Amino acid sequence: MLDIYSSADLWSEKEYIDASANNPAVSGVYFHGKVPQSQLVEAFSRAAVTVIPSLLQRPDPHPLTAMEAQACECPVLVTPSGGLPEAVVDGVTGRVLPHDRPEAMQKLLLEMLADPQQLRQMGIAARQRILREFTWDKTALRLQNLILKLKANEDRTQSIQIDQPAAEKSPHDIPVGFITTYNQKCGFATYASYLIEHYPPDKTVIFAEDSLDDRLGPDPANVYRLWRRGKNDFSALENAIKQADSDVVHINY
Repeated sequence: MLDIYSSADLWSEKEYIDASANNPAVSGVYFHGKVPQSQLVEAFSRAAVTVIPSLLQRPDPHPLTAMEAQACECPVLVTPSGGLPEAVVDGVTGRVLPHDRPEAMQKLLLEMLADPQQLRQMGIAARQRILREFTWDKTALRLQNLILKLKANEDRTQSIQIDQPAAEKSPHDIPVGFITTYNQKCGFATYASYLIEHYPPDKTVIFAEDSLDDRLGPDPANVYRLWRRGKNDFSALENAIKQADSDVVHINY
């Protein structure tokens, strides 16, 4: 059985894969479109493998779908697009295709499905790695330590060990700016909310997208709406960064 979940409506595009695409003549293939997060968790938990066929021409720098699937003990099969190869340990938590050719994906998927025991082992390893390396607490700690190291004027040409404390000074003492979507229907906005909650509001400035139609509620006082999707005018964003009292600016994309 093949379950397909997808929708492009979050990017102001027409939905192109939804329940209306179901064809009774095609057995075992079901289009679900956009569904609640709880339903996705159930789908990941039931699936033998999650396939993420992202095209190389439109890379995803932070593939949340791959992370969520692995957190549910579901191994993944991905293309080498954007951050997907970083999200998957090839042969351990899933498989990474060397390219995005459909015939290669079909071949590798059939090989994975032919070995249920290996899939189970991959799923267990996948969840363990997500909990070990990719929780929001761990991500925030890494960013905080990196900020401290950069502020300490370390040689940026050398490898930075971001898992180790950089100094006794607290990262919460350093003003940080975040360039991100925020408080709206967007995956990056969700990432931002989880990450920014680890920083004190009086030391944080959020340089957000100037969206009007998809906000989830009133903005906090430290959010400034400065740029619009699809426009190439970033002058307001540039001026705000110059005027802000931020020692470090993090680009959440």
